Amino acid sequence: IDRPTQDHIDEAFLDIETMIKNVGGEARRFYFYFSGHGFTNDQNDTWLCLKKWSKRRVNTCLSVQKYKDEIQKYGYFKELIFILDCCRSIKATIQPQGPTFGTGYQSGETGNTKFCIINATRFQYAALEAEYETNVYQGVLTGALIEILNKPKQPNLGDIQDYLELRVPEIVKEINNGFQQKVDIVIKDIRENDFIFS
Repeated sequence: IDRPTQDHIDEAFLDIETMIKNVGGEARRFYFYFSGHGFTNDQNDTWLCLKKWSKRRVNTCLSVQKYKDEIQKYGYFKELIFILDCCRSIKATIQPQGPTFGTGYQSGETGNTKFCIINATRFQYAALEAEYETNVYQGVLTGALIEILNKPKQPNLGDIQDYLELRVPEIVKEINNGFQQKVDIVIKDIRENDFIFS
């Protein structure tokens, strides 16, 4: 779906939940990819602007932290991978939304699930796009990630982290020499030699 709403995202998760239940209630890994506009006032979170977001509907953005925490409670996934190619500039007065789905429990398997959050940029900073083909633009993080995933040797998490930390600033310097962008990668319990895209 091009430019999904929160309803699209939440319904997609419920569809995934149904599939998991039909195969025994466990899955190895959950991926969440976002490319678009984002901001935050919390260094541990990123807020995603979807189709309905506007200056008049500022609270329609989604909190990645709230989604991650709720998905962890289900206990279905051994690992959660979030790839967020968006700005993390400050918007202090906004109240981001969590998912409309939920377990109904205060806590669950939250502490047992490994996760990795790959942010295109650090807290309080913007993220750039680059023109990869004529009139075809995508976020610099996405471009760098595609580069390493297309290499002959399958990269592990350590390879991906090292590559993104080096390559994203390089691309940004090429397109805007006065701009700085450094990825922010948060990892819990996934080892550097683990393959998160296999």
